[in-house]
Amino acid sequence: MDAIQWLKIKFLGRGSYGTVHLAQSRNWYGSSWLMAVKSVAFERSSSLKKEAQILQEFVDCPQVVRGLGFDVTLEGGLWFYNLFMEYAPGGTLHDLIQRSGGKLDERDVQKFTRMILKGLRCIHEKG
Repeated sequence: MDAIQWLKIKFLGRGSYGTVHLAQSRNWYGSSWLMAVKSVAFERSSSLKKEAQILQEFVDCPQVVRGLGFDVTLEGGLWFYNLFMEYAPGGTLHDLIQRSGGKLDERDVQKFTRMILKGLRCIHEKG
């Protein structure tokens, strides 16, 4: 995989494994795209490294967010492990429910349930 050059655009959130930023990426060929970047101090990166390994198992499963690679950066004198992930501009299902006033119509519930079940089937098929 070619190295990805990237630049943080904005802070998206903080999770149990570090921070998440929206980033603009650019590859060696000049193509660019938006992606999410999870970052954590390198000495605390074992869980994020494991997540990167797991995501590589599911690149052929469209219901699972894609892992796009990783890198290590030096920021403010500290080393960080950065996991590049597909950016989901709509946010999480929880975000959607909140934006919809705490409920979804039946058609959306069916659509998202089907997507979740397909994703779970893919995960179970890979053990």
